[in-house]
Amino acid sequence: MNEAKNRTYCAEFIYIGLNTPVYPFNKQGLSLLLDGDEAKVTELLKLQDRQNDRKVNLLSKTSNNPEFKFFNIQMPVVPEDLPPLDVLMEQHGQTIEVSSIPFPPFTLSQVVRRAVRTLLPREAYVNDALVAQAQANLFASLEPLILKQLGITLPPAPPTEIPGVPPVDYYPMQPQPEVPLDPKIGSVREFMGFVQNQLQQPYDSYEAFDAAVDEIMVKADEFLGATNVKYFVPPRIYIDLGQNDGDNNLPSGWGFNLETVGTLIYRGAIRDNVPQLDNKTNVEAPQL
Repeated sequence: MNEAKNRTYCAEFIYIGLNTPVYPFNKQGLSLLLDGDEAKVTELLKLQDRQNDRKVNLLSKTSNNPEFKFFNIQMPVVPEDLPPLDVLMEQHGQTIEVSSIPFPPFTLSQVVRRAVRTLLPREAYVNDALVAQAQANLFASLEPLILKQLGITLPPAPPTEIPGVPPVDYYPMQPQPEVPLDPKIGSVREFMGFVQNQLQQPYDSYEAFDAAVDEIMVKADEFLGATNVKYFVPPRIYIDLGQNDGDNNLPSGWGFNLETVGTLIYRGAIRDNVPQLDNKTNVEAPQL
């Protein structure tokens, strides 16, 4: 668990969390997930037993979550006869491709298309200059995130100069050699400029605007063609999918056929609706 290859950032965690429930945490589910490695299956089931018996284990020792450390988060025991989710869906008439996952990752073009569709949509305001400018500005704000996703580091910005105030160097440093800009930065900014320009053009109809977005998607796929970064896992998009708004710009995954029936909320975020008085002022304290 401490190896770099087994660590994830937030978006990857959401992606894993959406796809791993396909396999129930029982012997048959774990065996499928781990390609029949019985030793690993046994090890995981022992981990479950130790956590639920409130005994020190890998989770309680390595997690920074105090709830794990104090065994307040249990690992629910799953019935041994519970089949994987894809098997259940096939039993109810869904066609599931072999070795497929419910929620595949997105390409950059699909991310752009989904953003245009859901953030400041243009369908009712196809030639509204304010909406078009807002879309372009919103897309421009994504540049740092795209650069980070591509593993591109920008050089540090020079210190801010205040007009009329001479700069004071309290900590003189030796001059540093100039670091050449990553050539991919220019490509990213060229792509960003193309998208912003397309978003701000006037269109005769929403269909014409939609065709322009299709051109943006082609450019996005071409832009990533020379890199080793092909797929993105944006958590917000997976949440949007619960809206069932008929978007056909989705990866081919059978999980998109599932219906969103609710949202889980962390118990600690919910408080009793009882006014709490401050002991010193006798005034009702603010509640989250």
